[in-house]
Amino acid sequence: MADQEQRERFKKEVNMLLPVDVNFARVFFSIVILSAISVGLTYLKASAPFLPEFVTIDFSVFAELLATIAYGPIIGVIVGLIKGIILVFITPYSYISVISNFFINSAFTVVAGIYYFRTVFPSRKSRKKDPSEVHRRKTIFNGCLIGMIPAAIIQFYATLKFVFPKFNWYFGKYGYKYEDLLSFYTKSTEKIANVIPFYPQPTTLWGNVLLINIPVTLFKFLVVTLLVMWVYPKLSPYMHFRKKG
Repeated sequence: MADQEQRERFKKEVNMLLPVDVNFARVFFSIVILSAISVGLTYLKASAPFLPEFVTIDFSVFAELLATIAYGPIIGVIVGLIKGIILVFITPYSYISVISNFFINSAFTVVAGIYYFRTVFPSRKSRKKDPSEVHRRKTIFNGCLIGMIPAAIIQFYATLKFVFPKFNWYFGKYGYKYEDLLSFYTKSTEKIANVIPFYPQPTTLWGNVLLINIPVTLFKFLVVTLLVMWVYPKLSPYMHFRKKG
């Protein structure tokens, strides 16, 4: 009896991570396409004159979130993993930021995906029904808002405990120090303060990460969330290889 309950519990957990009954050949095709899109979007980076040069915005997580909502969190993580492997292969020195971004993006998409499927498809029977676009979009938005919380926490600690120490070790060979890193942030906060009066100007790295890096990432996630909210209901019939109606 206990073994049966454990098996049922395991099935439920698996269904939350890979909840869509699909043809794996078709999903493999989608993974290839979405991974290519994700890599391409990585190189379409944007920046702002008030941000440090090393703080850029790319929307590659769009493909990962789209894969998550369409096929489940496991597929979204796979797309992000493939993107990371390709990026490290192309630019080996980027492995520090690639690893960090992988965990940040995965935290965002996995939490958003689990919330989405638990809400829209609470049972296997409900998966046969086609939820309304309004319900889909509202659930995607709420799930992504929740997913931003663990992603922000992971980014805060990963940046301070992993990314900055590794960069300091690597670029320290060329004469760069933590003080140089902090000076970049100081210049940025001064520019922001000229536009937004009373904007805090922290004197520590953790304070700058909290006031610059994390808001930039949350802005990126918000833009991606709005894009997926608009795009996914329209793409869903094609991503699942079926026609509307």
